[in-house]
Amino acid sequence: RRVAAPRRPGRRRYCRNGQLKMGVASSALIDELHTASTMADAVALRRKLAVLRAVQAHAATPSVSVQLVEQNGLQPLTRCYGSPHPMVRIEAAKALAVVARQPANQGDMGLDNVLPALVLPLLTGDEALKEPAMEMLALVSRPQANKMKLVHEGLLGPIVEATGSRNVKVQEHAIATLEQMMHVPQVRASPPASPSRRPLAPQQSRAATTRRGAGLRPRGAARR
Repeated sequence: RRVAAPRRPGRRRYCRNGQLKMGVASSALIDELHTASTMADAVALRRKLAVLRAVQAHAATPSVSVQLVEQNGLQPLTRCYGSPHPMVRIEAAKALAVVARQPANQGDMGLDNVLPALVLPLLTGDEALKEPAMEMLALVSRPQANKMKLVHEGLLGPIVEATGSRNVKVQEHAIATLEQMMHVPQVRASPPASPSRRPLAPQQSRAATTRRGAGLRPRGAARR
């Protein structure tokens, strides 16, 4: 008869899909997130990816998502979001996007000790990172207090560029974010740009209309 090997102390077991095993309290998940985020990717890559995917799964429950923010879970998530490893950045961006879906969390994600950490990876990230990152920004830009902060952080240009992405999801999230930014008087008051004469597809037309409403030159429009 085969005897199961004893479990080594101090190690948590994860399901294949990255979720912590059923019955583990959400506070334990947050503790693990704090611990894993401080470890180097070279020695804790699998552990980081597992806990970030667990956060994505568990934060879909509103109460867990709010609890994660209340227990300072944004700090380790933003730390992972700034990781040099691309897989860690992408999984952290996905986790942040799930957390941002709760309106109660959106204001906290615009705080001065959180929002700047969300900016740099988006400026330097690849297309795989931009989809969850732009989804997160579209949600974070909803509170009025966050809109001007996004402008001050220099995100208007990258958001505008993302409206021309080949990734339709990135386009949609960027357009939604830009539409939110149009509520900022400084953006709305900019002088309108000349419209493009080139026929546009529906998605491109929406992007061009949004850009004109924000006082920005449509993509492909000639400079005078």
